[in-house]
Amino acid sequence: MRAETVSPFSIAVWQVEDGLPDSTVTSIAQTPDGYLWLGTLSGLVRFDGLRFVVFDTRTPGLESERVLRLFVDDEGGLWVSMQHGQFARYFGGRFTSFHKDDGWPSCAPARHARPGWRPQSR
Repeated sequence: MRAETVSPFSIAVWQVEDGLPDSTVTSIAQTPDGYLWLGTLSGLVRFDGLRFVVFDTRTPGLESERVLRLFVDDEGGLWVSMQHGQFARYFGGRFTSFHKDDGWPSCAPARHARPGWRPQSR
């Protein structure tokens, strides 16, 4: 008789029908509060294990829905890099957008999202 192995892991598949705005996920990050964040080409998504909340251009501070990369900094802030150089940080329940005038490099913003980096003050 052979003993059956039970895995502590499970696999779940979520699709547009489950609340995702797009079937293509470009990036994934988890913030210290436990939320799982998904970048898609149709918006940023926060998942609490049960529900998806979609953030898009109707959300103050987000200037694009085409999310390419996500990064969590040492303070627990979520940095969002978007397709045409837009960049935002989610911290304290709100999004703040950053631009070249804020000290953000105009090329390849996600390459600069590293621990300790902050835009220059105006």
